[in-house]
Amino acid sequence: MLNEKELIEQFILKLKEKLNEFGLQRSTIIKICKELFPLQVESEKLISYCQHSFYLDHIIFPQIDEFQKLTQIIFGENFLFEVHSENKKKKKNIYKEEVASNPESLFLEEKEEEVKNPEIVENCHENFSINLNVSQNNFLVDSNSTLNSDMNFTAFICCQSNYAAYTASEAVSKSPGKHSNPLFIYGSTGLGKTHLLHSVGNEILKNNPQFKIRYVNSNDFINDVIHRGIKSGKMQEIRKKYNQCDVLLVDDIHFLENKEVCQLEFFYTFNELYQKKKQIIMTSDKFPKDIPSIEERLKSRFLQGLLVDIELPSFEDRVAILETKIQQMKLNITSSQIFLIATHAKTNIRELEGLLKNLSVKQKLNGSCYADEDILSVLRKRFPVDNSAVNSVDISQIQKIVAEFFRIEFNELLGPQRQKNIVMARHIAMYLAKDLLDCNVVQIAKSFGRKDHTTAIHAIAKIKDLIQMDKNFASEYQVMKKKITEHNVNSKN
Repeated sequence: MLNEKELIEQFILKLKEKLNEFGLQRSTIIKICKELFPLQVESEKLISYCQHSFYLDHIIFPQIDEFQKLTQIIFGENFLFEVHSENKKKKKNIYKEEVASNPESLFLEEKEEEVKNPEIVENCHENFSINLNVSQNNFLVDSNSTLNSDMNFTAFICCQSNYAAYTASEAVSKSPGKHSNPLFIYGSTGLGKTHLLHSVGNEILKNNPQFKIRYVNSNDFINDVIHRGIKSGKMQEIRKKYNQCDVLLVDDIHFLENKEVCQLEFFYTFNELYQKKKQIIMTSDKFPKDIPSIEERLKSRFLQGLLVDIELPSFEDRVAILETKIQQMKLNITSSQIFLIATHAKTNIRELEGLLKNLSVKQKLNGSCYADEDILSVLRKRFPVDNSAVNSVDISQIQKIVAEFFRIEFNELLGPQRQKNIVMARHIAMYLAKDLLDCNVVQIAKSFGRKDHTTAIHAIAKIKDLIQMDKNFASEYQVMKKKITEHNVNSKN
């Protein structure tokens, strides 16, 4: 069992690794760690007193969730990480003695670079304290609501992949409890489900200030039931807290799996609110039937309302999201660099935002535009590339096989000819480049000798529609796609 000194030492070392992942220079990392130090442990809290407003505003607070995760990993899941910018006298300085257990020492003496943008340093936020008992920052917590006021429909970037969920949420916000009750939004993590929950709540509260709206993560509901309800003998108060809601927003409902008592309480809460025609909205990473260890009667309640999913953003969606976020953050990133990021970052919106925060920190510290290599270095850390998969097939192979399939010359496929069969072959080859390689439209257009990438956008959209509407065409397309992948396997063998 590690003592406090050893735990703090481990925290600092892990923190240095995490800051390195953000792309910060070594001297900057050491400076930040020194600013946070000494750390103090008090009643399941890891407390730091940092006076440097630049690091507070531009590194520590924007990445505060990462500090919280590290704290819970090292000290325990009940621990909180707090930063106070006010200069308080420490009750005890755990680390006043010299640190010697780490042979390299926690703080290596280096020549530290001057922080750029010194004017920002003067804007010190006094008496600022963060408590990470909730996963989102800047919560407006009052007797009526637990909503994040920054998450609203205006700030939500609507695109094709989330359009159904967005329109359903907006409709519910206009007439809560009357239509689409319950509303169940599902999809992979980091795609905007939580943002939509808060957007609905904020919109309803704006139009109905008297409404009692409660946003709750399933883990918070579990803690309410078990710790604040059953163990404290105040279960009636907990039930009253939820049953009096006009709108109940439950995030990550799948976390109730294997929690039989909590599932039972939520079943009663659901029935109570539903019978009163109060609005219920839930989110999950999974479709209701795919959530394991959830009672069937609960699943049936989930399925009786409107179910909408949020898909992974397409390349075009990722570009649109990046352009909006970059404009909001005032980053100096070119269009070609946006395409570069969108090509590599395919997972979710939250990771796109995290990547842009890394670039924002770099821009503020270095005060310059980014070279492509700077962006690639961040991309490699956040989105490791499987080279075997990327190099398994290239556009030229696709072009050759498609030309052979349609019995046309290779130069005809890339040329300006407008005969129907050549145009069709060209469009299919462009769509295959997108489907198999997820190339961006600029790359695809360039590989076919086109200066305007709208040609590729048109081709991809046309073939996508044909696949969905024409079963015979879809079958032929799959044959061609299989031929390309089989050709690649045979060439490797």
